[in-house]
Amino acid sequence: MGKIGKRNTRLVAVEVASKEAMIGVVAEIVRLRLRMAEVTAQMEQDVAEVQARYAPEIEELGRAVAANEVGVHAWALRNPKEFQVRRSIDLPSAEVGFRTSPPKVEKIRSKQTWEQIALVMTEYEYEADEAPERFSGADYIRQPAPEIDKEKLIADRAKIPPQALEQIGVRIVQEDVFSIRPKSDLIGAGPSVAAGREAA
Repeated sequence: MGKIGKRNTRLVAVEVASKEAMIGVVAEIVRLRLRMAEVTAQMEQDVAEVQARYAPEIEELGRAVAANEVGVHAWALRNPKEFQVRRSIDLPSAEVGFRTSPPKVEKIRSKQTWEQIALVMTEYEYEADEAPERFSGADYIRQPAPEIDKEKLIADRAKIPPQALEQIGVRIVQEDVFSIRPKSDLIGAGPSVAAGREAA
């Protein structure tokens, strides 16, 4: 099949001047739709065949990547001194180390729904001597759902008493995530280039 050149994407209406012309145009619409369905089915079949051809190798590569990543992660955990000055090690092919994930709001009790927590927050007030200021749960609710404004909770987390969040049933967490980040100039360069750089 030859290459399809760039087509004019501007839509120009077909002029229909009579009933007879309209009948012919409708027949053409039906023909085009049937052909479009035929081409779509062929495309889906081709895609499925390509996926089936590459799936075993991709799965095998994924298992190999996972096994190697687990090994490197285990080494990092056994050698914390390597990450004392900087939280990552700069290698020829990648940067290896730990990073803090962005903060996120989690439920303390998994059985509780976000809708239930939002209803609790709507009526919740917290005020204590040790708290820098009064906390009102309604300030963190989007109406009319009601829905928790998680972004605002995260932004104000430094001034929200932890006891208040605990009583509502949520917590704001950040996790240490281990990662292996390939150098940007190696992405798309092929495995032989990365291997050569490590050997250099």
